[in-house]
Amino acid sequence: MGKLNNKGEFSGRVGDMIGVINKYGKHYIRRKPEEYHDANSAKQQKQRTRFAAINKFISRINPIIIRPIWHGYSKKMQGTALFSKTNFQVWDNNGYIAHYDQLKMTVGRLRVPFGLRAKRVEGEDRTIEIAWKPSINPAKNCVEGKYINFVALCDGDIYHMTEYPLEQDNYNVEFQLDFPKGSAVHLYVYFSRQKGRENMKYSESTYCYIDSL
Repeated sequence: MGKLNNKGEFSGRVGDMIGVINKYGKHYIRRKPEEYHDANSAKQQKQRTRFAAINKFISRINPIIIRPIWHGYSKKMQGTALFSKTNFQVWDNNGYIAHYDQLKMTVGRLRVPFGLRAKRVEGEDRTIEIAWKPSINPAKNCVEGKYINFVALCDGDIYHMTEYPLEQDNYNVEFQLDFPKGSAVHLYVYFSRQKGRENMKYSESTYCYIDSL
């Protein structure tokens, strides 16, 4: 039942109209929603599971990726929020990464060398080679003064290699990872440099899938 106080302010419900006084003392009258949306519906539960999984992943990479890279990239949004918004579609409603190839591990405008790829070194299961091709335009392939980095996801574990220095004539590097033999690896390679504007210190990550043997 609706009520009218001595100030002429209406509260309660009459028909499909509802009077509301918010915590700041302001008075509003609004129409009752035609549909009720259960905040604990199956759809809402799945969304919360999805958000929880993303936040858990963010907490694991916060010191190595979010804080140094994402926080400095955007001036209008916190790094954690920007990462979540950018990669929300990567997780499924059960809280698992469904699209590893769509995961954007890092952001930035630093140029990536041409033809970047990664593979296991033949005969050495735990050694990975990251290579790129020479470019006709030297400016597109210049790695001098840059560092190569990567994040590897493997069987629920996260491996991180940071700031391996590169020279002008580098076209490949090899790394050894202590991941289980026969495991597939989702590799995210990115480049960095120590000087320059915040959005030019890092490159966007490049995804490489390394099959199990």
